[in-house]
Amino acid sequence: MLDGQSSATTPIHDVVVGKKPAQTVVMVEYPSREAVDMVFGSEEYAAVIPHRDRAFLDYAITIIDDPVDPLLQMPVSS
Repeated sequence: MLDGQSSATTPIHDVVVGKKPAQTVVMVEYPSREAVDMVFGSEEYAAVIPHRDRAFLDYAITIIDDPVDPLLQMPVSS
């Protein structure tokens, strides 16, 4: 299986849109979109979904493109 690499974990302090802040945001970098689809479509991930659903009231997975430096409008190198 293709493993993701945790690239950042950070607490959230302010809500710009929405009613409550996320407690934590974890960014994980995968080598490709296909790798993401493989992980979240796997039998192993399906097996932990009942545990995930009991552990989290609100859980989201968001896909972003390559991070962009907002000042330079250029992709950030890893």
